[in-house]
Amino acid sequence: WAYYGWREGAAHVYLGPNNAVDVWEVKKLNHTEMVHLTEKPIELALRAMHYSSREGENVLDLFGGSGSTLAAAEQAKRNAFLMELDPLYCDVIVKRWEELTGREATLEGDGRSFAVVARERGTQAQGSDADESIEPEGSAAE
Repeated sequence: WAYYGWREGAAHVYLGPNNAVDVWEVKKLNHTEMVHLTEKPIELALRAMHYSSREGENVLDLFGGSGSTLAAAEQAKRNAFLMELDPLYCDVIVKRWEELTGREATLEGDGRSFAVVARERGTQAQGSDADESIEPEGSAAE
């Protein structure tokens, strides 16, 4: 689901192609490789971002799940803010981001790496396939 927000009195913004359809067809995920029951393809979040926001703008996902929104925001150069209730999936999100970007996640408060924090907690996040670099429909890549 994508919800659009705008400032009161401001015009609504749509940045997608004029011929976009209401139903988006995207490649399904392989269910045997999914790490979350309702995991979405990165392409889905990426397309919504390209249609509704500009580079450098913020996106919000209150149900972070496996981190598809974060992965898409990284590719689309958006600032992502995610919330996830389950600590296991928080770990999955961080691990997926690290695999996608090749960077190491650190705690803002003290700079400890995700790997150090996971070891201290005695947990290990499931891995993910972070090779879902997809261009949205109607992008310059087509």
